[in-house]
Amino acid sequence: AYPEPQDKLSPFDGEGLKERTESFLSLRAEGASDEELARFLFENVAGLALPTARELLRFRPRETPVWKFVGEFCENLPCEPCVKYENEIPADFFAFPVASGVLAPSLNKAEDEYYTFKETKRAFEDKKRKLEAVVRALKKKQQKKLQDTLERLKDCEDMEAERIRGELVTANLWRLEKGMAECEAENWYAEGERVKIPLDVRLSPSQNAQKYFKKYNKQKRTLAAVAPQKAEAQADLDYTESALSSLARPENMLDLAEIEEEVRA
Repeated sequence: AYPEPQDKLSPFDGEGLKERTESFLSLRAEGASDEELARFLFENVAGLALPTARELLRFRPRETPVWKFVGEFCENLPCEPCVKYENEIPADFFAFPVASGVLAPSLNKAEDEYYTFKETKRAFEDKKRKLEAVVRALKKKQQKKLQDTLERLKDCEDMEAERIRGELVTANLWRLEKGMAECEAENWYAEGERVKIPLDVRLSPSQNAQKYFKKYNKQKRTLAAVAPQKAEAQADLDYTESALSSLARPENMLDLAEIEEEVRA
Protein backbone atom coordinates (compact mmCIF):
# COMPACT_ATOMS: atom_id res chain seq x y z
CA ALA A 1 0.00 0.00 0.00
CA TYR A 2 1.19 3.48 -0.79
CA PRO A 3 1.73 5.84 2.15
CA GLU A 4 -0.96 8.35 2.92
CA PRO A 5 -0.54 11.47 0.76
CA GLN A 6 0.90 14.45 2.60
CA ASP A 7 -0.92 17.74 2.61
CA LYS A 8 2.07 19.62 1.26
CA LEU A 9 2.46 22.08 -1.61
CA SER A 10 4.99 22.26 -4.40
CA PRO A 11 7.64 24.95 -3.74
CA PHE A 12 6.56 26.43 -7.10
CA ASP A 13 2.88 26.78 -6.07
CA GLY A 14 3.17 30.49 -5.34
CA GLU A 15 -0.55 31.14 -4.82
CA GLY A 16 -1.02 28.18 -2.50
CA LEU A 17 2.07 29.06 -0.47
CA LYS A 18 1.03 32.68 -0.26
CA GLU A 19 -2.38 31.72 1.12
CA ARG A 20 -0.93 29.35 3.73
CA THR A 21 1.84 31.74 4.71
CA GLU A 22 -0.58 34.64 5.23
CA SER A 23 -2.87 32.40 7.26
CA PHE A 24 0.12 31.23 9.34
CA LEU A 25 1.41 34.78 9.96
CA SER A 26 -2.06 36.13 10.75
CA LEU A 27 -2.01 34.06 13.94
CA ARG A 28 1.20 35.74 15.09
CA ALA A 29 0.77 39.42 15.82
CA GLU A 30 4.49 39.88 16.50
CA GLY A 31 5.61 37.90 13.48
CA ALA A 32 7.33 34.52 13.31
CA SER A 33 10.88 33.63 14.24
CA ASP A 34 13.21 31.94 11.74
CA GLU A 35 12.73 28.63 13.54
CA GLU A 36 8.94 28.92 13.35
CA LEU A 37 9.19 29.79 9.65
CA ALA A 38 11.50 26.83 9.05
CA ARG A 39 9.02 24.47 10.69
CA PHE A 40 6.19 26.02 8.69
CA LEU A 41 8.06 25.34 5.45
CA PHE A 42 8.95 21.80 6.55
CA GLU A 43 5.30 21.03 7.32
CA ASN A 44 3.86 22.68 4.22
CA VAL A 45 6.35 22.43 1.34
CA ALA A 46 7.04 19.10 -0.36
CA GLY A 47 10.68 18.04 -0.56
CA LEU A 48 12.02 20.28 2.23
CA ALA A 49 13.57 18.65 5.27
CA LEU A 50 13.69 20.76 8.42
CA PRO A 51 17.49 21.31 8.29
CA THR A 52 17.14 22.31 4.62
CA ALA A 53 14.39 24.78 5.50
CA ARG A 54 16.59 26.31 8.21
CA GLU A 55 19.54 26.74 5.86
CA LEU A 56 17.34 28.00 3.03
CA LEU A 57 16.03 30.86 5.19
CA ARG A 58 19.58 32.09 5.78
CA PHE A 59 19.62 33.24 2.15
CA ARG A 60 16.28 35.09 2.27
CA PRO A 61 16.39 38.88 2.11
CA ARG A 62 14.15 40.22 4.87
CA GLU A 63 12.08 42.23 2.41
CA THR A 64 11.23 39.15 0.29
CA PRO A 65 8.08 37.26 1.37
CA VAL A 66 8.73 33.67 2.40
CA TRP A 67 6.23 32.21 -0.05
CA LYS A 68 7.88 34.03 -2.95
CA PHE A 69 11.44 33.34 -1.87
CA VAL A 70 10.98 29.57 -1.59
CA GLY A 71 9.94 29.18 -5.22
CA GLU A 72 12.68 31.50 -6.50
CA PHE A 73 15.34 29.77 -4.47
CA CYS A 74 14.34 26.27 -5.57
CA GLU A 75 14.11 27.38 -9.20
CA ASN A 76 17.56 28.96 -9.12
CA LEU A 77 19.06 26.46 -6.68
CA PRO A 78 22.83 26.30 -7.19
CA CYS A 79 23.64 22.62 -7.63
CA GLU A 80 26.70 22.53 -5.40
CA PRO A 81 26.25 19.61 -2.97
CA CYS A 82 28.15 19.76 0.29
CA VAL A 83 28.57 18.03 3.63
CA LYS A 84 28.13 20.23 6.68
CA TYR A 85 30.63 19.63 9.46
CA GLU A 86 30.35 20.43 13.16
CA ASN A 87 33.48 19.93 15.26
CA GLU A 88 35.02 18.10 12.28
CA ILE A 89 32.13 15.60 12.24
CA PRO A 90 29.62 15.26 9.35
CA ALA A 91 26.39 16.73 10.70
CA ASP A 92 24.22 16.82 7.53
CA PHE A 93 24.35 17.14 3.76
CA PHE A 94 22.74 19.64 1.39
CA ALA A 95 22.22 20.20 -2.32
CA PHE A 96 23.50 23.78 -2.02
CA PRO A 97 26.41 25.48 -0.21
CA VAL A 98 25.96 26.17 3.51
CA ALA A 99 28.14 27.56 6.30
CA SER A 100 30.74 25.00 7.50
CA GLY A 101 29.96 22.96 4.41
CA VAL A 102 32.59 21.12 2.36
CA LEU A 103 31.78 20.75 -1.34
CA ALA A 104 31.24 17.19 -2.62
CA PRO A 105 31.58 15.88 -6.19
CA SER A 106 27.87 15.01 -6.27
CA LEU A 107 24.80 14.84 -4.07
CA ASN A 108 25.17 11.05 -3.95
CA LYS A 109 28.74 11.43 -2.69
CA ALA A 110 27.64 13.92 -0.05
CA GLU A 111 24.82 11.64 1.05
CA ASP A 112 27.12 8.61 1.11
CA GLU A 113 29.73 10.39 3.23
CA TYR A 114 27.12 11.51 5.75
CA TYR A 115 25.31 8.17 6.09
CA THR A 116 28.52 6.14 6.09
CA PHE A 117 29.72 8.16 9.05
CA LYS A 118 26.33 7.91 10.74
CA GLU A 119 26.16 4.13 10.30
CA THR A 120 29.75 3.69 11.43
CA LYS A 121 29.05 5.82 14.49
CA ARG A 122 25.88 3.83 15.24
CA ALA A 123 27.80 0.54 15.04
CA PHE A 124 30.58 2.04 17.16
CA GLU A 125 28.20 3.27 19.87
CA ASP A 126 26.34 -0.06 19.87
CA LYS A 127 29.59 -2.00 20.24
CA LYS A 128 30.80 0.37 22.94
CA ARG A 129 27.53 0.11 24.88
CA LYS A 130 27.58 -3.71 24.81
CA LEU A 131 31.24 -3.83 25.81
CA GLU A 132 30.61 -1.43 28.70
CA ALA A 133 27.80 -3.70 29.92
CA VAL A 134 30.14 -6.72 29.84
CA VAL A 135 32.91 -4.86 31.68
CA ARG A 136 30.51 -3.47 34.29
CA ALA A 137 29.12 -6.97 34.93
CA LEU A 138 32.69 -8.27 35.27
CA LYS A 139 33.52 -5.46 37.68
CA LYS A 140 30.48 -6.25 39.81
CA LYS A 141 31.48 -9.93 39.92
CA GLN A 142 35.05 -9.05 40.90
CA GLN A 143 33.87 -6.62 43.58
CA LYS A 144 31.80 -9.40 45.14
CA LYS A 145 34.75 -11.78 44.98
CA LEU A 146 37.00 -9.22 46.68
CA GLN A 147 34.36 -8.50 49.32
CA ASP A 148 33.99 -12.23 50.07
CA THR A 149 37.78 -12.50 50.36
CA LEU A 150 37.95 -9.52 52.75
CA GLU A 151 35.21 -11.02 54.91
CA ARG A 152 37.09 -14.33 55.12
CA LEU A 153 40.22 -12.42 56.11
CA LYS A 154 38.26 -10.51 58.72
CA ASP A 155 37.22 -13.82 60.24
CA CYS A 156 40.93 -14.51 60.77
CA GLU A 157 41.60 -11.30 62.70
CA ASP A 158 40.98 -13.07 66.02
CA MET A 159 43.35 -15.92 65.10
CA GLU A 160 46.13 -15.08 67.60
CA ALA A 161 43.59 -14.51 70.35
CA GLU A 162 42.26 -18.05 69.77
CA ARG A 163 45.81 -19.45 70.13
CA ILE A 164 46.38 -17.50 73.34
CA ARG A 165 43.10 -18.76 74.81
CA GLY A 166 44.14 -22.31 74.00
CA GLU A 167 47.53 -21.84 75.68
CA LEU A 168 46.04 -20.21 78.77
CA VAL A 169 43.47 -22.99 79.16
CA THR A 170 46.26 -25.57 78.76
CA ALA A 171 48.35 -23.78 81.40
CA ASN A 172 45.44 -23.88 83.86
CA LEU A 173 44.20 -27.43 83.28
CA TRP A 174 45.21 -28.38 86.79
CA ARG A 175 42.55 -26.11 88.30
CA LEU A 176 39.73 -26.53 85.75
CA GLU A 177 36.87 -29.01 85.78
CA LYS A 178 34.40 -30.21 83.17
CA GLY A 179 31.12 -28.27 83.32
CA MET A 180 32.70 -24.85 83.94
CA ALA A 181 31.25 -22.11 81.67
CA GLU A 182 34.37 -19.95 81.86
CA CYS A 183 37.70 -19.56 83.55
CA GLU A 184 39.78 -16.57 84.57
CA ALA A 185 43.49 -16.70 83.92
CA GLU A 186 46.54 -14.47 83.93
CA ASN A 187 47.47 -13.43 80.36
CA TRP A 188 51.26 -13.25 80.27
CA TYR A 189 51.05 -11.83 76.71
CA ALA A 190 49.47 -8.64 78.09
CA GLU A 191 51.62 -7.78 81.09
CA GLY A 192 49.83 -10.21 83.34
CA GLU A 193 46.31 -8.83 83.01
CA ARG A 194 43.58 -11.28 83.87
CA VAL A 195 41.17 -12.42 81.17
CA LYS A 196 37.96 -14.45 81.20
CA ILE A 197 37.86 -17.35 78.73
CA PRO A 198 34.51 -18.91 77.71
CA LEU A 199 34.37 -22.70 78.01
CA ASP A 200 32.04 -25.32 76.54
CA VAL A 201 30.38 -27.03 79.52
CA ARG A 202 30.01 -30.22 77.46
CA LEU A 203 33.77 -30.58 77.00
CA SER A 204 36.62 -31.37 79.34
CA PRO A 205 39.24 -28.69 80.06
CA SER A 206 41.73 -30.30 77.65
CA GLN A 207 39.05 -30.60 74.96
CA ASN A 208 38.26 -26.92 75.41
CA ALA A 209 41.93 -26.12 74.90
CA GLN A 210 42.03 -28.30 71.76
CA LYS A 211 38.89 -26.54 70.49
CA TYR A 212 40.68 -23.18 70.63
CA PHE A 213 43.82 -24.61 68.96
CA LYS A 214 41.69 -26.23 66.26
CA LYS A 215 39.96 -22.92 65.52
CA TYR A 216 43.35 -21.17 65.46
CA ASN A 217 44.83 -23.69 63.01
CA LYS A 218 41.78 -23.46 60.76
CA GLN A 219 42.02 -19.67 60.64
CA LYS A 220 45.77 -19.92 60.03
CA ARG A 221 45.20 -22.18 57.02
CA THR A 222 42.46 -19.88 55.77
CA LEU A 223 44.73 -16.84 56.09
CA ALA A 224 47.54 -18.59 54.17
CA ALA A 225 45.14 -19.50 51.36
CA VAL A 226 43.10 -16.31 51.20
CA ALA A 227 45.81 -13.63 51.58
CA PRO A 228 47.19 -14.24 48.04
CA GLN A 229 43.62 -14.30 46.72
CA LYS A 230 43.07 -10.79 48.06
CA ALA A 231 46.01 -9.42 46.06
CA GLU A 232 44.85 -11.27 42.95
CA ALA A 233 41.23 -10.13 43.33
CA GLN A 234 42.33 -6.51 43.87
CA ALA A 235 44.63 -6.65 40.83
CA ASP A 236 41.80 -8.05 38.66
CA LEU A 237 39.44 -5.33 39.86
CA ASP A 238 42.01 -2.58 39.25
CA TYR A 239 42.57 -3.89 35.72
CA THR A 240 38.84 -4.00 34.99
CA GLU A 241 38.37 -0.46 36.32
CA SER A 242 41.21 0.63 34.04
CA ALA A 243 39.46 -1.00 31.08
CA LEU A 244 36.20 0.73 32.03
CA SER A 245 38.05 4.04 32.18
CA SER A 246 39.53 3.36 28.73
CA LEU A 247 36.00 2.87 27.37
CA ALA A 248 35.28 6.51 28.13
CA ARG A 249 37.69 7.66 25.42
CA PRO A 250 37.93 5.16 22.53
CA GLU A 251 38.11 6.74 19.08
CA ASN A 252 37.36 3.86 16.74
CA MET A 253 36.40 0.21 16.42
CA LEU A 254 40.07 -0.82 16.66
CA ASP A 255 40.30 0.75 20.13
CA LEU A 256 37.19 -1.17 21.21
CA ALA A 257 38.58 -4.42 19.82
CA GLU A 258 41.81 -3.94 21.80
CA ILE A 259 39.90 -3.28 25.02
CA GLU A 260 37.66 -6.30 24.38
CA GLU A 261 40.70 -8.52 23.83
CA GLU A 262 42.33 -7.28 27.03
CA VAL A 263 39.20 -7.92 29.09
CA ARG A 264 38.75 -11.44 27.70
CA ALA A 265 42.39 -12.23 28.36
